[in-house]
Amino acid sequence: KAPDSTLHGAYFQPRTEWVLELAKSETELYKEMHEKHRYSIRLSERREVSTEIVSSGVEKYFAVFYELMKETAQRDHFRLHEKKYYEHIFRTLSRIPDSYLSIATHRGKILAIASMLVYGNQANYIFGASSDERRHRLPAYAAIWCAIRHAKELGCATYNFGGIGWKNLTRFKQRFGGYEVRHSNFFDLVLSPFLYLFYVLYKKII
Repeated sequence: KAPDSTLHGAYFQPRTEWVLELAKSETELYKEMHEKHRYSIRLSERREVSTEIVSSGVEKYFAVFYELMKETAQRDHFRLHEKKYYEHIFRTLSRIPDSYLSIATHRGKILAIASMLVYGNQANYIFGASSDERRHRLPAYAAIWCAIRHAKELGCATYNFGGIGWKNLTRFKQRFGGYEVRHSNFFDLVLSPFLYLFYVLYKKII
């Protein structure tokens, strides 16, 4: 089993994810989410936030997305991957059928983007980013709700919000409704015990 100190690398995924079943009607999904999320979605609409789904030419939105990611990382105190990591994801999205972006705008300015990768019958929420500007318009709620509705239109059985475990982000995801999925522990295949010892020590230090 991988030591706890090694579980914070960029290429490890969280053990616990949050998943929403899409078999119910859109009306039922809306009614079953937390009342504060329903209020936030309605308020976003009243504050003139519009949404759209982009399923082709997603790469042209990368520059805006990356700027929003930098704002989000600074606001929520997390570190970003290298820029090329996100560039690769956008290139991948453009090649996978039915994958899409859910974009929330106000008077032509993009305020939030959710990137979605569809695999099999599941829509996977990869990254979401939002602007510090006009946050009172709650664009992130509108973008996610739009993404969920589109996943249902595509015939997806589930909407995977991705990892949970960070207080505010976890609460944001859970209030859309759904359930927890827990995966197995991480394991390391040690090819060189000597180098592995240095790797473990290094991860403990950083």
